[in-house]
Amino acid sequence: MSIPYQGYANDTITNYPLIFNQLSATIPSSGNGQSQSLSRKLLLFVSDGMEDAAISTCAQPLLSGPRCQAPIDASLCDNLKSRGITIAAIYTTYLPIPSNDWYVNTVAPFNQGPFSPSPNSKVAQAMKACASTGYYQEVGPTDSIAATLNLLFNQFVRQSARITG
Repeated sequence: MSIPYQGYANDTITNYPLIFNQLSATIPSSGNGQSQSLSRKLLLFVSDGMEDAAISTCAQPLLSGPRCQAPIDASLCDNLKSRGITIAAIYTTYLPIPSNDWYVNTVAPFNQGPFSPSPNSKVAQAMKACASTGYYQEVGPTDSIAATLNLLFNQFVRQSARITG
């Protein structure tokens, strides 16, 4: 996902309900891997876990107007997982920015330390709940997202690869 410039759409483009509805409509149900038409499906989901969308429904109280700023609602992932789609979720650690009022008022209430790993962060917990069992990883500022993607992809391939004749 990219934006044309900083502040585009008042920074309200992380609309998880819309994103996951579109993913659900696009990704066919997962098969058993016995053939190409029955291939298993993997969604690699990399995120800081915070929704920021101009919508009126939100898991948390709205701060101002119709702007939802909250951890991802992990139930959005349930439809994909119920159709056999494996979700590998990589949480990019949301580090504290105590000098930033937006962070202090919006993210900090959901993001208690320690960080990387972030066992007390509601954001990290929501990302983990979104992931399929065994497919959650957190990457901190000194970790490699590419290496973590490779790790999760290789794990998926090892568990689902089949040779058919």
